[in-house]
Amino acid sequence: MTNPEILAKPEVQEFLLKHENSDLSALVLSGKSVAGIPPSELVEQIKSRQKAKKKLPQWYQTQGIIYPPPISLEQASSEETAEYKAQILSAKGQRLIDLTGGMGIDCSYFARKMQHVIYVERQELLVTCFRHNTAQLGIHNCEFVHGDGVDYLSELNTNQYDVIFLDPARRDAARNKVIALNQCEPDVSLLWPTLLQKAPAVMIKLSPMLDIAHTIAALQNVSEVHVVAVDNECKELLFLLERGFVGEAVIHTVNMQKTGSQVFVFNREEERVATAELSSEGTFLYEPNVAMLKSGAFKVVAARMNLSKLHEHSHLYLSDQLIDEFPGKTYRIERSYPANKKTIKANLGALAVSIKSRNYPESAATIRKKYRLRDGDERYVFFTTTRVNAKEQRMVYECIKA
Repeated sequence: MTNPEILAKPEVQEFLLKHENSDLSALVLSGKSVAGIPPSELVEQIKSRQKAKKKLPQWYQTQGIIYPPPISLEQASSEETAEYKAQILSAKGQRLIDLTGGMGIDCSYFARKMQHVIYVERQELLVTCFRHNTAQLGIHNCEFVHGDGVDYLSELNTNQYDVIFLDPARRDAARNKVIALNQCEPDVSLLWPTLLQKAPAVMIKLSPMLDIAHTIAALQNVSEVHVVAVDNECKELLFLLERGFVGEAVIHTVNMQKTGSQVFVFNREEERVATAELSSEGTFLYEPNVAMLKSGAFKVVAARMNLSKLHEHSHLYLSDQLIDEFPGKTYRIERSYPANKKTIKANLGALAVSIKSRNYPESAATIRKKYRLRDGDERYVFFTTTRVNAKEQRMVYECIKA
C-alpha cells in the first residue's frame, strides 16, 4: 500500500471523491495513476470509502482519511457500536489499552471518552494508517505500538492501566471465519486470567454466534454481557470481566435504531425463576428484537411487562393493553385462526402478505410457495404454534403494525 501521506494529497483525495460512483472496473482498465498510485489501489480506496459512507459516516465526512484494505473495514466496528463500548468502558477508568487495534475505530472512540489510550497492532500498515487518521480526526491522546498484543501484555505492569480491550481475530490462516473461543487469535480462553492480572477491568468483543452461558462459564469473572444489535441485526457480544467479581452477570440487550435504542436488562437467575402465562388470545402481538432472542430473555420479559406467551418455545407475546416500551416490534391482531389449507386460502389468497414463521414446522419461504401467497405488506402474518391447557395448535395471526 502507498504511503498514507501520498494517499492524503489533495489531488488524490479529489480523484477519489470524483470517482466514488464511477465504474470501478473501467477505472482499473484505464491504467490511469494519480500521484504515482496505481489504479488498482485507487479503486481499493474508493471501495473502502463506499463501505465507510454508511458504517463510518464521521470518518467518511472527514477530509484526508486513509483506508486500509477492505477486509479490515469489514471486520471493524461501526461508529454506533464503537461509541457504545466507549460509554461503558469510560465508566471503568480513564486509562485503556486496546491490544488488537485493527483499523482503530473502537480506539478512536475510546480516546474521545478517556484521558489516555494505547493502541497496539501487529500490522504495520494499520498502525501507519491509524496514526495518520487520528491527526485528521483531531485525536491527540493516543499512543501507538507496532507489535503483538500478547507480547505487550507480558511487559505491562499490574494496574498500570484501568481497562484492557480485546477484539480477537475471528478468521483462521485461510481467512475462514471461526467462532469458538479457542479458535480466536489470541486464544482468550487461555488468556483471560493474565488480562485480569494486568488490569481490573477487561472487555472482550466476540462473535454474536457464541453461546452466552457457555462463554460466561469459560471466561469467569464476567460481570456484564452486552448483546448489541443495529437495525435488528446482531453485531457484537461484549463480555466485561472484572477482577474478583463473583455473582450473576447482568445481561444488557440493546437494539440501535434511527428512532432510538431498545434496551432491556436482566440476569439469568431472573430468567430462571420467572414464569410466563400461556395464552392464544389478545389484542396486541409482540415480536422480540434479535438482541432479546440472543440473550435468552424469554420469560422475564413476559413477567416484567405482564404479557402472555403463545407457547414456551414460540417467543411471541400477547396483551390486551398496548405496551409501548416492549423491546421489539408491536402489532395489532386483526384476526387469528387455525393453520389449515382451507382457512389459509380463504383468508390470505387475495392479500399481499409478509410471512413470519415462528416455532412452526415450515419456513416462511415454504409457506409462501405452498399456498401461492403474494409478497407484500398489507398484512404481517405469523405462522406459529400455541399451547393452551397442555394442548398444542398450529395457528395463523394476521396483524398490522401497531
